[in-house]
Amino acid sequence: AGTDFEFDLDTNTAFYGAIGLDSGLFRNELELTFRDTEGVLLRTAPPSADAGSGSFDNISLMTNIYADLPLPAGFELFAGGGIGVVMFDGDATGTGSLGTADFDDAGYGFAYQLKAGVAYELTRNLQITAGYRYWASTEIDFGDFELDDLESHAVDIGLRISF
Repeated sequence: AGTDFEFDLDTNTAFYGAIGLDSGLFRNELELTFRDTEGVLLRTAPPSADAGSGSFDNISLMTNIYADLPLPAGFELFAGGGIGVVMFDGDATGTGSLGTADFDDAGYGFAYQLKAGVAYELTRNLQITAGYRYWASTEIDFGDFELDDLESHAVDIGLRISF
């Protein structure tokens, strides 16, 4: 019988940057993202009060495509998705029967996302955006253990600059 753990992660901050090409109805981009996460380690099988803490920050590089639907009064709806790669850099410290063992390692995987939202034209070359982002990753293998069921839901607010 093995020991199962659950790492409950909360994204504290996320920074996105992208560059792309707008061809009217469709837009594509290359996006670099950094997410800072903190979490609590819980022992789930066999059940125990053992816990630990740590972080699994990640950097992802995604290629995205969007469909843009212009609306009256300077508004625009957008929807799209993307695929790419992600690197998780993790560290954790165990307590209780886990001892004070430390973990510090990196793992890589495949990532994908879906996005939808609205943009408002402030000037000819500047839009403010608000949207929803669903992001997920395949299982990340760290050798001694794996992270799975990796996903996040986020509300994004940003600026889109055209030149």
